[in-house]
Amino acid sequence: MNDAVPIFKAGKLRPGIYKIQNIVSQTYVDMRESPKELCCRPATLLEGKGLWEILPLGHGYTIRRLEPGKPDQFCIMLHGPGNRISVAPFSVAWRIELVRDGGHHPGDEYVRFFWGTTNNTWDLHGGGEGDRTPLHLHNNGDSNACRIWKLILEKPNDVDPAQQANPVPPLGMGPLPAYDENPGNRRRARTPHNAETNDDDDDDFETTVLETTVTTTKKTVTRRRRHRAEGE
Repeated sequence: MNDAVPIFKAGKLRPGIYKIQNIVSQTYVDMRESPKELCCRPATLLEGKGLWEILPLGHGYTIRRLEPGKPDQFCIMLHGPGNRISVAPFSVAWRIELVRDGGHHPGDEYVRFFWGTTNNTWDLHGGGEGDRTPLHLHNNGDSNACRIWKLILEKPNDVDPAQQANPVPPLGMGPLPAYDENPGNRRRARTPHNAETNDDDDDDFETTVLETTVTTTKKTVTRRRRHRAEGE
């Protein structure tokens, strides 16, 4: 992909598949298996790996490792000594902030990766250039250059960011029927009379009855709601 193509627009990162390069070591983010954590490797040792899909999620972004034949692997933080960065089958949101002119190539777009709303950001341990140098989270108080990364867009993703920011509920989790436990606050439904109905009532609307069934592991409870027309 052409490096001249801006990856940020109106403050938002372009969704897509990226390589992530540390600007100090010039190595690329990958993952080692034992222990399972993020590390950096020289380009010659990536062996077709080191690809990450970055998509909007809420006010941040998910970062998913792409590897054929593997289940979803999303970047997460490992609590504990060193606050290493690992992967898990569930997604979390990272804050990705643009760093203009990271001190190397004016005009390039660099980023920092932050954990949630904290000031803890991805840090290449010691800025090392060696193979499988680990990443961890470090407070960004001194803005060290080993915490600055270049995103290299390999393939754009044309998803609608607005849709990605509001995930669709799982199947079977449609909207629940409104129900107020307080009978005095229950809403009244207005339903027109059937034209063929012979009803001496002067009201223009008939009473409707709605039922909501709640199923538990032990019993089924049926709640019966009676809605009457306004003005009754």
